[in-house]
Amino acid sequence: MITVARLFKLLFKLKFTRKYYFGLYKRLFRPTNLFGGIATICRYGDHQRMKVDLDEWIQQNVFLFGIYDAAGIGFIRSFLKKGDAFLDIGANVGCYTLAASDIIGEKGRVIAFEAVKKVADRLEENVRLNNLDNITIVRKAVYEKETLLNFHVAAQQNLGMSSILHHDTESGITEEVPAIDLDHFLPGFELPAIHLVKMDIEGAEIFALRGMKETLTRYKPHVLIEVSPQVLPQASDRQKIFDFFNDLGYKPSVLSGNTTLTDIPEGKRDRYTNFVFVPV
Repeated sequence: MITVARLFKLLFKLKFTRKYYFGLYKRLFRPTNLFGGIATICRYGDHQRMKVDLDEWIQQNVFLFGIYDAAGIGFIRSFLKKGDAFLDIGANVGCYTLAASDIIGEKGRVIAFEAVKKVADRLEENVRLNNLDNITIVRKAVYEKETLLNFHVAAQQNLGMSSILHHDTESGITEEVPAIDLDHFLPGFELPAIHLVKMDIEGAEIFALRGMKETLTRYKPHVLIEVSPQVLPQASDRQKIFDFFNDLGYKPSVLSGNTTLTDIPEGKRDRYTNFVFVPV
């Protein structure tokens, strides 16, 4: 089936065919598990490589298109500079971590947090595959205090949905993972600055934010974060995140294209899932 996967990869190089991908994913790739059990190494970015499982959503995107979340990755690449520090909270298999590492260079610093064992194992493989020395992987959840948490591990088709909250893609497997709060954890790294934080932890964002209030107040980084009605269906839960940032003197923006930040149109907030909170 790797040959079939490569044929689809060639097909999707044609721009007009890409609009059919999600329909094929829903009607063919996922229900038939067409690429089940297939792992391969593919190119990522200009010169990096990633090991990917072709039956997993994010990794399948990387194989077929060379990227996942083009807007988010584009913003990271345009915003970060040589020597910057980047926190990747919910690093998954490393899409944002590897992109940031490439930009910030040997004098920069990436700290990547990934708590789910299977996902963190693949993240570690991808870091080793590229011989990257500016990345520190932390196999812990980011939370409001130091504790142990039960994670509901997602099914193989979308491992990125693993969460401390119940969700509709659970595998039935749970993992007990250590959790930390960044206000107490980060001082050990003696970072002179933090320039950008990316956070995507499937509905647990407000808990992580409460544990990094002093960090945000001190460093004032930009924060790229998912606030999704699909993950947080209650408007009041989403509002807590906006109120938190507002209290710290941040304003929300969205990405226009891959790099430009724009204000959110009045009453249109729920049309977006990824926000960049900018310190005023």
